[in-house]
Amino acid sequence: MPNYRRMFFDDPKAFFESYSINLPGNPEEAGKIGKMELMQSTFKPIEGAKSHLMGTSHSKSFHKFKQAKSSVHVSALAHNAAWQVDEAQKKATLIVRTSAASTNRLSDDDRASMHWFLCLMLPWIQNGVATMQLRKESRADAFFTGQMNGCSFVVTGDPREPYVSHINCDDAGEYEDKYQQVLKDSGVKTKNALRLGREDYKLDAGGISREETAIEQQLAARNRKLTGIVSDTLCFVMGRRVEGKWEFFYQRVITQSYHHKARLGRAGGLIKFVGRDNRQIDSTAVYRAITPYTRLWPDGMGRLTT
Repeated sequence: MPNYRRMFFDDPKAFFESYSINLPGNPEEAGKIGKMELMQSTFKPIEGAKSHLMGTSHSKSFHKFKQAKSSVHVSALAHNAAWQVDEAQKKATLIVRTSAASTNRLSDDDRASMHWFLCLMLPWIQNGVATMQLRKESRADAFFTGQMNGCSFVVTGDPREPYVSHINCDDAGEYEDKYQQVLKDSGVKTKNALRLGREDYKLDAGGISREETAIEQQLAARNRKLTGIVSDTLCFVMGRRVEGKWEFFYQRVITQSYHHKARLGRAGGLIKFVGRDNRQIDSTAVYRAITPYTRLWPDGMGRLTT
């Protein structure tokens, strides 16, 4: 069994060229992290966040939050994580262990082969900003923020102790204002600040059309007909610490759920007319990387590095 932990740390470029990455969204929605809570430092639930706290317990809080204005600061607490890889689909899913119970769903073979490592996790909050400063004294050398399908990620400051944020806005027109507020609130030098926004990673209408046409052509080659499709683009931001300095990179993934059925031959019209159309409609879900590994910060966006 490959050591995916070593692959991730030693050569992330090769790792992300081999696998499509799957990271949790909101921790309490993902099911892969277990039950984390949005908590203030007083251990009282954040006002207005009740929908995110359903079914959780105050005694199982793994993040402490300090609420300031419209943002929430997340303490940089380390978690045990491992990659669970589906070699058939070439899909690597991050599993975060918060308790023995959270890994019970894994098979015995999976548990035996897991190579665990410490990571920092930055969740998101509805219509708000979650922030974290990665401290030099942290034992974790890996960082992840939840999946983004419209949010923005911000990083700035000293590469030894960068300041990171996950911005979510109900109104897309507010992203720039919240980005500027993040820089103001960070209290660090922001000359090297970078924001990865939806305009950077989401496919536009033309891109979506090209991806859907590719599916349609693949089906046609198998004498299948596309009957409906829903596509979305996700972005996953990750980081690793090398020689005391953090570097961040990201992968863009497209998800496509579509329905298809066998094409009718020349007698198709007659078959439909006499009510003999017994074609079965099948459903397929596609999950694949559209950019394998892109360097984000501090060297700038768009660079592929080893």
